[in-house]
Amino acid sequence: MTRAGRPRVHVIPETEERSACAVLRLLDPFSHPAVSAVFDVSFDIRPSRTPPDILIMQRRGPPGMPEAAVEDLVRSLKGSSTRLVYDLDDNLLDMHPDITSELEIAPHRRLVRFLLRRADLVTVSTEALRDRVLKLNSQVMILPNSLDERRLISQRTRVPLTPLKIGYFGSFTHLRDFMSIIGPLRAALSRLRGRVTVALCGISSENRLSALLDGFAPVQKLPATADYNSFLKMMSEQGDWDIGLAPLAMGDFESTKSDIKFLEYAALGIPGIYSAHPVYGTIQHGLTGLIASQDEWADCLCAMAEDTALRYRIIDASREYLLAHRTLATAIHKWLAILTGEVLREVP
Repeated sequence: MTRAGRPRVHVIPETEERSACAVLRLLDPFSHPAVSAVFDVSFDIRPSRTPPDILIMQRRGPPGMPEAAVEDLVRSLKGSSTRLVYDLDDNLLDMHPDITSELEIAPHRRLVRFLLRRADLVTVSTEALRDRVLKLNSQVMILPNSLDERRLISQRTRVPLTPLKIGYFGSFTHLRDFMSIIGPLRAALSRLRGRVTVALCGISSENRLSALLDGFAPVQKLPATADYNSFLKMMSEQGDWDIGLAPLAMGDFESTKSDIKFLEYAALGIPGIYSAHPVYGTIQHGLTGLIASQDEWADCLCAMAEDTALRYRIIDASREYLLAHRTLATAIHKWLAILTGEVLREVP
């Protein structure tokens, strides 16, 4: 860094609200005590008045700023010593499988490409996304999603209850994922009739979805929220699920997703069942979760529902993995490597 004193870092999250993307990728990592002990970090949806040493933004840049102004801001950095770090955790370059999401993303795709090309360093969450981004920028660093250890809730007291509760949370853009297992889910619920209930969060706003489960199991609807803090609070209070579902469809967009749902289930003490998908390659079948191919979902659901000891083993093993490998405490050195210049120094 060229300026005297503590290096200045300015972070611009994707939205004014505390979305999951903003919290997980920027707000939590760059407010971590290990970072704030060394750097002066500011957070605002607007650019700082004085040029920082490092400017960090994500997705479409400062929210609400006209795209031409975002481009002017980025171009102006080339005349200063400010280095631009751009974070992307979804494949916004290719067509989204959900038509509503695609109509919302498409008008901004040119700006995403501009930011990718102009950044001094791009950070992404997965290897697959890195490979896609490398076509536009050769300076790409993988920063896998990690949970802030300060957010982890205490382990719940385990009291087996009847009926068991099977749950799923995901935004409406994940409806395609959930619909990919609706048949096996109905088959499992038929076999477990009267012994389970289903909880839906996020996609619960689609009334036709819960109607598909009428006659199979009672459905509890948890409200959707765009605020990640509110979501975690709600789940800590009402997410007393015995089984968590994590289906994921196959496709170019899905291939670049991360395993954040696994980390969240582990943090909440919910044993999960996950699609047999490369995204969930870190999960050990039968130890930190169950991996189900398309024709195995019903059997996995029934096996998990009928085996209390299996659920408890998965709860313990997945949380142990989370604490050992996927908290910010164990990964913050990767963010620090950017801020201290160990990574940016190598950027031409």
